[in-house]
Amino acid sequence: MSENRLKQARLFLYLFSILLNFSFSRIVKPVNSDEAKIELQSEALIVSGLYSKPRPFYAKLTYSSPKFFCGATIIEEQFVVTAARCVDHVGVSNVTLEVGPFWQVSPETVKYAVEAKFISSSYIGGPRPLMDLALLKTVEPIRDARNKIIPLCTQVSPESEHHYRMFGAAGMGSTSTSVNLYQFSVVLHETFFFLSKYKTNSEHEMCRADNVCTRPRFIEGSICHMDQGGPLYKFHCGSLVPECLYGVASYWMTNPGLNSNETCNGGSYFASVPVFYNWINYHLSNYANRETKKLIEMDL
Repeated sequence: MSENRLKQARLFLYLFSILLNFSFSRIVKPVNSDEAKIELQSEALIVSGLYSKPRPFYAKLTYSSPKFFCGATIIEEQFVVTAARCVDHVGVSNVTLEVGPFWQVSPETVKYAVEAKFISSSYIGGPRPLMDLALLKTVEPIRDARNKIIPLCTQVSPESEHHYRMFGAAGMGSTSTSVNLYQFSVVLHETFFFLSKYKTNSEHEMCRADNVCTRPRFIEGSICHMDQGGPLYKFHCGSLVPECLYGVASYWMTNPGLNSNETCNGGSYFASVPVFYNWINYHLSNYANRETKKLIEMDL
């Protein structure tokens, strides 16, 4: 089979899988006794309108202000990654990690205090932050972490895969395309992207090295308010089963909307996990070495 035919076959498999998932998600609502009390309108959801499949690695950061939250991803028993912009101006004592089945309505969650945060010295904040990734350590181990952890992607996806290899993103952020309307999802939703070597809607400006630039699979599919820090994951070839964490939701571009409002569907950008892979492992190894040293000292 020629290379072009192979690419076409792979793309067909992906699109067929998404079509089945999309049709199913329009019929099956999240399982919960409270669901009859809440009307969920999938057509209005910025995160493509699909109810997410169980994504146990998704976690939520909450703060002393209940009006704001961020996404996060469980990568080790006591570690999550999120966007640096979610924690750069707040002390760890004011951050709580919430873990649970967010794909259900009114899920039972477990809250964990945060002990430490690690932010790259190259991080620069702003509307389009640079090196926007942070590592957080919890005080207590996350329960049943082995069944929640998602591995880190180690390598940047080759350009040859950009036209057929899809990636998923999960979030509970704004369900309105307008950045001036704060309507939030009561359950976790999922959208799909293709990668791009260019910035959105541009064939002249290359994607920044620390970013993952994307093209939405569905019209208006995007990250939006409070999706920052959430996961972008690579699927196993030919399936919708996550293989590894590829990015962390960082920022979006805006398009002029109706009535002079701005909308979130101008483009979605993620911090590249493969770029941070060695940095993350450095901190995980340091923690593991310290814990090993403590055990040795106790034995002595």
